[in-house]
Amino acid sequence: MTMGLIIDRRSAGLTVPSGSSDGHSNGRAEACVHVRSAAHEPQPFSVRQSDVCLLLDAALPCDLPQDPARRLALNAELPAPAKVCLGPNGDPRLRGELPLLPEAEEGACEDIESLAAAGLVCMSRAVQILRREAHAHEEAAPAAVDVPDVISLCAAGAWPCVEREAGLWMVQLEGTSSYCQAEVTAQGAELRLAVPLAPWPSDAVTQDAVCRFLLTASGTFRIVAASLTEADQQTRTLLSTRVPFARAATLPVALAALSVAARHTLRETRALANPIVASQFLARCASHLGSAGSRRIA
Repeated sequence: MTMGLIIDRRSAGLTVPSGSSDGHSNGRAEACVHVRSAAHEPQPFSVRQSDVCLLLDAALPCDLPQDPARRLALNAELPAPAKVCLGPNGDPRLRGELPLLPEAEEGACEDIESLAAAGLVCMSRAVQILRREAHAHEEAAPAAVDVPDVISLCAAGAWPCVEREAGLWMVQLEGTSSYCQAEVTAQGAELRLAVPLAPWPSDAVTQDAVCRFLLTASGTFRIVAASLTEADQQTRTLLSTRVPFARAATLPVALAALSVAARHTLRETRALANPIVASQFLARCASHLGSAGSRRIA
């Protein structure tokens, strides 16, 4: 591996944060961790534990891709749990959320430090991909492991699931504006969950609006990322998340997160294909960011 991890306990240490991202105190630990590359300055990540997941977050370095569509497309290439998104102030972020095991799960006492270290290794690989660094010393692919029993895992969480073929399942999501299914596939040593949203629009205004909306959604909804993918000679937007086989017990958590995100993005993404709606959305975004900037200056 070409990346190393440094925990700067002198400057950041382990502290009790004042609250979570939604302004409510959670009494969990927070630390600052630097992911170091031989060719670049260390990349600082904040690591914070909420009630349901471990949050990894960093500002997206300015030398990484600036094109919004390219950032959205990269979300399909980054290793879980990494995703490119927009923060509350519209600033580009590199973020990851690792769901914690349900408390009812037998032996669910988490080794948070080990989980954070594993997550940060994935984030370091994401930085490599974003910077297109050489992977000459990357670790070998993991050995083949048994595919989890997806049908049983979904049944335990009351998620309707059918197996279409070996390694492919369809799971019905709940609470969406229209009938919606998540496609679950077994690839490598992880389950990949995806929900198609809409075809990629053809004009610049609607593309800009869809990018801003979905990158913002990626920063708003935990565990889920929006991305671009190409299949059958058509580019589409989609929501996705991944569950390592080793943490298959968190599949119901991932499905719940995907349902919430789909509920708030499916209809909206399709509406933004209308140039008039897209123009109005972009105008409101500009107004909001302008107001936020004025408040910071004041």
